[in-house]
This record gives sequence, C-alpha cells and structure tokens, in this order.
Amino acid sequence: MNSPADTPAQHRIQARHRWRHSQRREGIEALAETLLSEALGDVFGRWCLQIGACQRNLGERAGTLRRVACAPWSRSDGDLVADECMLPFASDSCDAVILAFALEFSTRPHRLVREAERVLNDRGVLVVLGQSPLSVAAWPRLLGLSGRALPRGAGLVRPGRLQDWLDLLDFEVENRLGFATGWPWRGQARWAPMVPLADCYALVARKRVAPITPQRVPQKRLRPAAAPGGVVAGNFRKRWERETS
Repeated sequence: MNSPADTPAQHRIQARHRWRHSQRREGIEALAETLLSEALGDVFGRWCLQIGACQRNLGERAGTLRRVACAPWSRSDGDLVADECMLPFASDSCDAVILAFALEFSTRPHRLVREAERVLNDRGVLVVLGQSPLSVAAWPRLLGLSGRALPRGAGLVRPGRLQDWLDLLDFEVENRLGFATGWPWRGQARWAPMVPLADCYALVARKRVAPITPQRVPQKRLRPAAAPGGVVAGNFRKRWERETS
C-alpha cells in the first residue's frame, strides 16, 4: 500500500517545491516576462488570470482592469488560493488566462486546460508556458539519470500533445516559441518558430467562436378556415357585409 507521500499529488507538490528553489527558475521567468509583454499587448478588458508556479506577475502588460494570480497551493504564491480545476470565476468572464508552468505540477492537466477554456470569453487569449520533455535539459531524465535542470516528479506535457488539446477545444494557436537559458542557448528568446530542443515553450492561442448568421424562416401562407357546411369563412363574411349594408 502506498504511503501518502507516494501519491501523484504529493509528487507534484514536491516537484513544485524543487522548481521554486531551482537556480534556473529566475532566469526562465525573466525571459517569459519579456516575451509576454509582447503577446499581451493587445489584450484589453476586465480580467487577466494567471495560474501556476510562477513568482512573477506575468500579466502586468495586459491592458485589463484587474490582474490576479491564482495559486492552488498557498497564498504566498498568488493573490488567491483556489482549486485550479474549479476556478471561482464565472464562465466567459476573463479576457486572458496565463498557465505559467502549471501543467507540469497538476494531476489533471487536461481538465485544467478545459477550465481555462470555460472562464475565457469570446476571442479570449490563452498563453501556456511549459517545460518540454524533449529538450536538451530533459535528456538525463529520458536516460534514467538524475538531472538537475528539470524538477524531479513533474509531469511534462509535449507541445504537440498540448496543441491537440487546444484544437479539440476550438482554440486557434497564433504563436509558438521555444526559449531557454544556459548552454547552448544563452538566453535566446524571441517570437519565432519553436525550437524542438529548447528547454521551455510558449503557446499563444485564441478562443474561436463560430459566427452565427441569423436565417429567415419562411412563413407558411395560412389558408382561410372552412366554416360549417363547406362555406369558406372569408367569403361568407363578405357576403354577409354586402347584404347588411
């Protein structure tokens, strides 16, 4: 029987703790903040919601009235504590949602993406930041070695798999980017076709809403009802009006 420390949720919590105290985190978050300042430049409205293991408020450049960070673990990581798969926001209420390294530490990553789709309004922007399991930093992990670049216990999601989820939820991916720090990248980050071996990736997607074109329903011409005895009610009324005039 597994102990409570062996559950997937505990593995994710421990992986998040390692990520929070890693040396790579600060550099990667600084790069992500620079990149998102461009991606969120045309976002306006009421709410910009950030979810995940990120100590920076990446939505500062969004032109929304309110910017809030949600942390499912502790209040010290965000403005509010809530279940990431049951967000305290109404449907279609947010103009932008940022999943900042949230899928790696979630036990239900697909449901988290669905919840982000629920709270986004029409044409809302979804930004997903993640660590790639195919990156150079993940090679020791693929070989069964204890690498320090990626937090042990994190559930990494491939960019291609994530894009399949977004396609099923009617998102249109507008931009893909690979970025990383350290050898051999030296902090190279720019909006460009995604580098497959980069440590981290960013996907910018927009919620698609099918336009509804109103169609006129053809109206049936009503035929005059027949009166008792086979006389048409309309003709009988005209005849009665002539005789009584």
